[in-house]
This record gives sequence, structure tokens and C-alpha cells, in this order.
Amino acid sequence: MTHRGMVHALEEIHRVLTPRGVLADLRPSRWADSRDRRAVLPRVYGVANGEEILVGRLEKENLADHLAADRAVQCVLRRGFFILQSTETFPFRFYFRTLAVLDDYLSTYWTNSTLSESTRRRLQSLVRERPSSQIAVVDTMRLNVMTKR
Repeated sequence: MTHRGMVHALEEIHRVLTPRGVLADLRPSRWADSRDRRAVLPRVYGVANGEEILVGRLEKENLADHLAADRAVQCVLRRGFFILQSTETFPFRFYFRTLAVLDDYLSTYWTNSTLSESTRRRLQSLVRERPSSQIAVVDTMRLNVMTKR
């Protein structure tokens, strides 16, 4: 979705909310902070016996969509549609039983993200060594809570 489309969606949410209605904007956070535009991509772990072993990160994500979403929120805040009540970032873990399930999830939901060949090989090796292992993808999420003006 384009920046303009995202702003339009937020304007429509504003239109249908009751006075002082609450909007919860929950989405992946891709920046270390508002000044640092280096991407923070989801980390991939092998999980065995309760131990998380970092094997890599997801790659090739379209960061333009994340930047457009950030700018759309800032735009409606500047225009006075909403008051930002709070912002919180936190890690969220997605668990997958097998590499095939992760691949299916990536092709269906995270279509702009991929596993590098080196990360894939490390996961395959870990699964061979520890057959009961799972895969965890840890993504940083941002929750903006805003109220309608």
C-alpha cells in the first residue's frame, strides 16, 4: 500500500471512530530508533531443549512499506486527527515446527522476506543434529495507541 493509501485508511478510521475512540496500530518495527534508519530485520533461531540458537536473519524485505507506514502515522498526528497516547516496542516470537512450514508461511504472509542460503543450511544442520528442534522467528513489533481528537 502506498503512503497516500495508508493516510487515507487512517483518515477513514478517524471518520468512523467515536469521539475519544482508541486506535491500536500494531505492526513490525524496522528501525532501531527514529533517527537510525538501519533496518532491524527479524532474527531466526533454532530452538532445542529450551535453548535458542541464533542462525541468521530474514532478508530482502521491502522496507519502503515500513517507512511509508511510519510516515502515514506521523502525517495524521501532525494534522491533529489523533493524539499519541503511548508507543511500545517488544519482541514477538513466531514458532514453526519445520523448515517447510516456515517456507510456506514466508511465501503466504511474509512475501517480501526470504532466508539466505547460509541461514537455511544452519537450520537444516541444527534439525539433523537435534530432531526435536523447532524454529523461532523473533520480530520487533511496535504498538502505537492513539485516541481520536
